[in-house]
Amino acid sequence: MNRHKYTMDMATANNILQNVFIAGEQKPNTIPFDKIVLRSKAKTTLVTACMWIGIVMLLLTLLSPLAFTSQEFRITQDEADESVQIVSHQLYTSEFVMMIEGNKLDYRNVYAAKSDGSIIYPSRIRFVNDNTEITIPYDGAELNIYIPDTDGNVIQAILSER
Repeated sequence: MNRHKYTMDMATANNILQNVFIAGEQKPNTIPFDKIVLRSKAKTTLVTACMWIGIVMLLLTLLSPLAFTSQEFRITQDEADESVQIVSHQLYTSEFVMMIEGNKLDYRNVYAAKSDGSIIYPSRIRFVNDNTEITIPYDGAELNIYIPDTDGNVIQAILSER
């Protein structure tokens, strides 16, 4: 395919354009001819190619974190992480015994509050298998038992007469 490259000076091209407007009974061109030429040069293949290259580079930049994953930054949930739960409980005449499971139990801060506001701490804490046995003295009054975990959550158990 042969492409012919035509050349013409700006003044001659401007005169021809003005003559075309006059022959078509249109108002004359008011935009300088050199600006019209610059606009047409701006829409060349090079500009279009640079635009597409820029778009591809932008997409590669945005997608690059997906290509470089690191095993050390992977978030996994440990199956040993389980919430604190009361598994069983037993009320005796002078004590209340609870069996609690969960590896996030903050057993040092377990306490009970009576209705008059006095605080009762566990008399015994034992570790039985994977559970924690907590014994709280009981004198027949209503108790609000607070069982915190290491994440700052608190289970509140209420022991009252029916």
